Amino acid sequence: MPPAAASRPRTFHHSAFSAQAIAVARQEQRLGVSVCLPARECAGTVGQIVAALGELREAGAIDRIVVVDAASADGTAQVAASAGAEVWQQAELLPAFGAVLGKGDAMWRALSRLDSELVCFLDADSERFSAHFATGLLGPLVCEPDVQFVKAFYRRPLAVERGRAGTEAGAGAGAGAGGAAAGSAAGAGAGAGAIGGGAEPGTDFTSYCASASWISSAI
Repeated sequence: MPPAAASRPRTFHHSAFSAQAIAVARQEQRLGVSVCLPARECAGTVGQIVAALGELREAGAIDRIVVVDAASADGTAQVAASAGAEVWQQAELLPAFGAVLGKGDAMWRALSRLDSELVCFLDADSERFSAHFATGLLGPLVCEPDVQFVKAFYRRPLAVERGRAGTEAGAGAGAGAGGAAAGSAAGAGAGAGAIGGGAEPGTDFTSYCASASWISSAI
């Protein structure tokens, strides 16, 4: 791909990719898909998120739902397991590397046990989560040629004084800020340190896509 073309990201709206279309396309390509949610004290939200993702699993759009728990004291692990997720404790992943240094480190360590061709990272604390948070990320990876990494951006409501509301557009940076991204196992590992900005309720959700060569030059 010419450098000029590689530097131009492509964007897709989540509505272009149904769970059924993703299921058919990934089965044709024999792609395994895992969704991973790093979590700390997320008992109030993780169950509903896992339940929504479970519907995608039933539809054949994804294979695995994994919650990587940071030894939460509020029962996050139990809630996630009851909702149908595999639950791993982050301290048990690659212990030879020492203590887990935050969310980005937990995400990186999860890749050591996720054996799918595609990995989708989502936040475990999003309220009123919808399955399109996942399909908006996975759709371009599965259905569009040459896409190997996807980053979400969106408009989210902001709470301000006296109940006034505004919106903020864009996507944050830094794994510590949370975030939603998906990619090939290699691409997700490379990009894990540069994703951020979790989606909030009622948001429009658009995928930000780039070729592997563009991501490589950007990281």
